Amino acid sequence: MKTMKLKLLFFSGILLLVLNSCQLGVKLPSEVVMSLDRSRVTYVMGGGSYINGIRGTSIMSDFQRRLPKKLRRNRIKVIDGGYTNTPYRLVVDTIKLTQNKIETTVRDERCVNPQKVWVEQVCLTFGLTLYKEGVKIDEWHIIEGCTENAKECNGFLNALFGDEDACPSFCARRLLNFRVNPMTKRVIKKLRVQVSRKIKETGF
Repeated sequence: MKTMKLKLLFFSGILLLVLNSCQLGVKLPSEVVMSLDRSRVTYVMGGGSYINGIRGTSIMSDFQRRLPKKLRRNRIKVIDGGYTNTPYRLVVDTIKLTQNKIETTVRDERCVNPQKVWVEQVCLTFGLTLYKEGVKIDEWHIIEGCTENAKECNGFLNALFGDEDACPSFCARRLLNFRVNPMTKRVIKKLRVQVSRKIKETGF
């Protein structure tokens, strides 16, 4: 019994290490310096009720501020400047923010058939390229999104005055306190894994 518990603890520890590696990337054996080049970024900014008025430069500033803090844990020191003489250079090629309507399906036990609802979806895309000593070694297009959910229209009134067994109509539930920053943070979370693994692969 004791041996079984020790084995479970051992395998649990390995599983945690694997999960951390998937989420946090690789901790390098020693510090590596990487410059962040944002001198030629192209902004593609769409329109919509959630994203009107949001500037691409604001997204870039937030990205520039957060990235060094995250990669520091992987022993990657990020310095600003596209022409700085560093072993590695990360170029931000594009930042794209769009809002579109998509169709989603709602299944409710009161309805014979699935109900179709149009909801708004916001997508943030970063296009990035990693160079080592001037040679391109990888590129990524990292996408994060935020989508409205579907809700029962006039649900409160239907509960009071409607037929409980009748199939209700559904509509989009607006996103409360929408901000782009959480999506930028998720982009960086994915990026740190890719960048740290690539630097480990090519530098050690």
